[in-house]
Amino acid sequence: APCAHAQMMQPRAKAPRLDYSQYELGFKLLVTPNAAGKIIGRGGQGISTLKKQFGIGCHIHGTENMYPKSGCQIACFFGNCSSIQSCMETLASQLAEAEGANFQGT
Repeated sequence: APCAHAQMMQPRAKAPRLDYSQYELGFKLLVTPNAAGKIIGRGGQGISTLKKQFGIGCHIHGTENMYPKSGCQIACFFGNCSSIQSCMETLASQLAEAEGANFQGT
């Protein structure tokens, strides 16, 4: 009989592949679950606002697809260069607010 530890281990869910080929720029950012929640917003409102305000796409991998050994989720952003550049200040503010004193951004 397998040991109890082996029974508790579940295979990591396969992350969906996103097709960035139609976008000028795509990048991934590791964010804490708290920061991911801040970006997503209540009922997805945060992502909807980013899409409407800046014309970018955003996908955040769920907690079942955390980046290995990091405790962080993968946030994917894609769009044209100027749209991504425009949203960076808003995104940095959201991350700083979510992480408070722990935020290491400059």
